[in-house]
Amino acid sequence: MAKGKSLERLVHIIQEALKDHTSTTVSQNVKLKSLAGDDREFDVVINTLISGQYKMRIVIECKDHGRKVEGGLVESFHGKCLAVGGIDRCIMVSSAGFQKSAKTSAALFKIELETLEKCSGDKIIHWINTQEMYRLSFSIEIEKINLILQGNTPPKSFIEMSDIVYDANGNSFNYGSYIDSLLNNDKIKRGIWATMISEFPDLQAKKETGVDRQIEFNPDSDYFKFEEKETFIEKIIVGLHINIHEERIDPDVRAMRSLGEEEIKAGVVTLSSSNDGSKLRMVIDAKSGSFKSYALNPDESIQGELKTLYKYDPKTGETEFPKYAE
Repeated sequence: MAKGKSLERLVHIIQEALKDHTSTTVSQNVKLKSLAGDDREFDVVINTLISGQYKMRIVIECKDHGRKVEGGLVESFHGKCLAVGGIDRCIMVSSAGFQKSAKTSAALFKIELETLEKCSGDKIIHWINTQEMYRLSFSIEIEKINLILQGNTPPKSFIEMSDIVYDANGNSFNYGSYIDSLLNNDKIKRGIWATMISEFPDLQAKKETGVDRQIEFNPDSDYFKFEEKETFIEKIIVGLHINIHEERIDPDVRAMRSLGEEEIKAGVVTLSSSNDGSKLRMVIDAKSGSFKSYALNPDESIQGELKTLYKYDPKTGETEFPKYAE
C-alpha cells in the first residue's frame, strides 16, 4: 500500500469519526510556520475546541514504508513538531508497526504511536476528548517562626527556650512546647493550606516546583512575663518552603445509564491513590453537577466519604474554607 493510500484511509477514518464535532477541522498535507519562519509540512492536522473554549491542535504523521518505523523517523518528527510549537498532541501512524528504537524515542518525546489497522472511530474520539488529570502532593518545610512582641521592643535581646508563654486563660507553656503547638493551630493550618493551593497555578505556569512564602497570624492574647511584666505577642510570622509535586494519571472514566435508556445518570471517575492499591472515586450527578468522593480499599470496598477541606477558584484566585475538619 502506497503512503497516499494509507493516508487516504486514515483521513477517511478521522473524518467519519469527527463529522459531528462542528468545532473540529481536519486538514491534509498542511504547511505550518515554524518558530524560525519556514514551512513544515504535516500529513494531517486536527484543530478543535475543548469545552467550547480551549484550543487544541493534533498533528499526525503517516508512515507506510513496508517495514517497521525506526527511531530516527520518530526523532525527526519530534524535531519538526518542536520547531513549530503550539502542538498539543503528536501522533505517528504506521501500517507496519514500530521498531524497539522507535518506541523508546516515542516514550522519551511523548509521541503517541498507532498502527493503521488499530485506528478506529473510538480511538480518534479519544484523541480529542482526553481529559488530563494530575495527582498533586504537597510538602512543606517550616524554615523559621518569628514572634513580634508588643511595641517591637522586647525587654530581652532574645527569647530563651526556658521562657514561659501564657495564653488568655492563664495557661502556661514552655517556649518549645508553645512553638510545637503553633503548627497544630487551626488558623495556621488554614493559612498553610491556602498558601499552598493558591500558589499552585502560578508555579505550574512558571514550571517551578517550590516557593518560599510566609504567613502571618495574630494570636489570641498570648504573652510572656519578663520581670513580672506582661509582654504580649502581637504577631507570629511563619516562614515556609512549599514543594509541589505533580504526577499525571490516567483515570478510569465511566458513564452510568439505566437499563434500556440513553440518558446518562451519573459519571464515575476512579483513580489509583497509592502503591498499595487504594483508590479514589468521584461520582458526579449528570443533572445537578454535584458530586461525592470516596476513598476505596484495594478491593474497591468503601473506606469512607471524603470531605472538602477547601475550594480554590483559579479564575478569581479565591480560596474557600468550609468549617475546618480535624
